[in-house]
Amino acid sequence: MGQKIDGNLPRTCAIYLVSSDKQREMQMSGSGVSYLGSSTPTTTCAALQFDTQLASPKAAVVAQLKQHDILTVDFAQPGNQQVVVALWQGAEAGSIVDPHLIQLRSCMSQGEMYEARVLHVGGGQVRVRVYHI
Repeated sequence: MGQKIDGNLPRTCAIYLVSSDKQREMQMSGSGVSYLGSSTPTTTCAALQFDTQLASPKAAVVAQLKQHDILTVDFAQPGNQQVVVALWQGAEAGSIVDPHLIQLRSCMSQGEMYEARVLHVGGGQVRVRVYHI
């Protein structure tokens, strides 16, 4: 159990203020926080483009991927517009989880179509650029 400080209960947490540069450095260093990139939100579906790392990558599919491959971006299940996945030859490579996801889902729900170009594959992780087609 922690020490009492000034007669009060033990302190159990700390709050840190981190500059955006330091936060980006922490995100990129693999500290358990995913890198969100510097993509700027857009207002039109046609202009929506962002870089992200696939979440929950599927090892068997990732093993087949190489830089510049083109993945199809689609809803995980017909009628379920919550989960968006990247598909390689019909097989799920991983899901799209990014600050742009709300806008991406909205645009896809309106019939807009997207692809994801593989930027980097390494250590079981896949970095992609999602863009409108």
